[in-house]
Amino acid sequence: MTDSAAFDPVLGGAAMREADHHTSRELGVPVAALMECAGRAAAAIVRRHNPTHVGILCGTGNNGGDGLVLARLLAERGMAVDVYVKEGELTDPSAVNLRLLERWASPDTGLDVRIHRNPDEAMRHMAMCDTLVDALLGTGLESEVREPVASLIRWMNSHRRPGGSPSVRVALDIPSGLSASTGGVLGVAVEAHETVAYACWKTGHLTARGPALCGQVYIADIGIPRWVLDRWVDAPLSGIRPRKAAISALLAEHGGRADSRQHKYVTGPTVVLGGSTAYPGAPVLAARAAARMGSGYVITWCPEDIRAHVLSGHADMPAMAWKGALPALTDLGTHAGKARSLVVGPGLGRAPELVEALKRVLEEFPGPVVIDADALVLLSEEPSWIRAHARSGWVVTPHGGEFARLMKHAVGTPPATDRTTDRTTDRTNETSETSSPVTGARALSEALGVITVLKGWPTVVAAPGRAPVLNPTGNPAAATAGSGDVLAGMIGACLAQGMEPFDAAMVAIHVAGSCADAWIETRAARSMNADDILNLLPPVLSDYT
Repeated sequence: MTDSAAFDPVLGGAAMREADHHTSRELGVPVAALMECAGRAAAAIVRRHNPTHVGILCGTGNNGGDGLVLARLLAERGMAVDVYVKEGELTDPSAVNLRLLERWASPDTGLDVRIHRNPDEAMRHMAMCDTLVDALLGTGLESEVREPVASLIRWMNSHRRPGGSPSVRVALDIPSGLSASTGGVLGVAVEAHETVAYACWKTGHLTARGPALCGQVYIADIGIPRWVLDRWVDAPLSGIRPRKAAISALLAEHGGRADSRQHKYVTGPTVVLGGSTAYPGAPVLAARAAARMGSGYVITWCPEDIRAHVLSGHADMPAMAWKGALPALTDLGTHAGKARSLVVGPGLGRAPELVEALKRVLEEFPGPVVIDADALVLLSEEPSWIRAHARSGWVVTPHGGEFARLMKHAVGTPPATDRTTDRTTDRTNETSETSSPVTGARALSEALGVITVLKGWPTVVAAPGRAPVLNPTGNPAAATAGSGDVLAGMIGACLAQGMEPFDAAMVAIHVAGSCADAWIETRAARSMNADDILNLLPPVLSDYT
């Protein structure tokens, strides 16, 4: 069960069907009543465009029934409405709404309604429409789109209103052809400007091709109780979407320096272990991010030959150094016992001799750890060792390539998804459940006993026994060198302030994404770099209070 004020449920296709069935069969809410609410919600969105002529394309399932309700309601408002109804046996509530619409379409009503069963005839009559509504397939689609629906979808995507501008395309629940579970395209999909999502977010709205094809998404309450939706957030391909209020509450609860009785050793030290001659700036970014995020004391632990560079990057924080091989944690002296969190990996390098030394440091440190960047590569072939030592207090932060390496050794099967591009390596596999970032993040967490932050759009946070989080903030502006180092430091700071590892990961990625969102309000996305995230952190954090 989730807090309805703090989180929104996100359901895969199968989980949504279960919630639908429970509402109608177990609670006794008639499907026709849900359908009427769905049509009314869609009518409110469509009317915002002040349309004069609307074309509605309906399938034979309940999604088509929603479209039939919409047609009746728009006709009552005086709009010209052309409706295509796919040949085939309609579900019972859809058939009832078709009969009602046929009465609305009779000449004696004076309403401007036409019903078409032939797709070519429908497209001819809809040529003059300024708005098209997709009610063809809905969330139940699991196989590739077939004819005549595939041709209708292609026609919708290419349709131009009189004068040459594109017609407004509104999808009901989810664009037809888009998998509600994975966000993959099943052959061809509607390119919607707006989507009226019923009851809750679907995973497909947020993953893979979903954000590009759904346009603006509106969540419409159609009468399915919130507690019913919450029952399925732990189902495969489902999860939760944190609201800003949840993040604000966690930041307030672990505010650290906001309390006059606190001091720097209550919110720190955060120790950042990393850096190499090739990458001297990575630990600096992580350390600066930890300080900006609220850790009162941050120590960078780096090779001696880059210590001067590290100090020049943040002279207000200490830098401890080692010569030669990576030493033991005890070489940090008194700092080792005081450290409240450890961030390992930024810029560390991938020399094989680092593996055993890194394992020794992690074994010695009893607190929560963020394992990032090169440390993930160094430990990728050590899944059994990770499982034995993680203690549910380790957060791993892979991008797509690091994730593939970890999964290969943890479960023996490389994942299908390339999270660096939010596309699958093989486009024929993009609708597979195994290619979903939700599935992948959960599988890695279960295999290693860790909290996984699978970076991408959206970033997914998963942990054993928890509903995954699909982060709602962020955009491609954050896909820039060094942003992962910044995120690792932010998570480390949240851990040092006493947050549980899962919460720390969720809070940090939400805030980091908000920085990227703030950047593109006034600047080009391509111009953002990691330093910009650091500079935006103070005003963005203020916005969470």
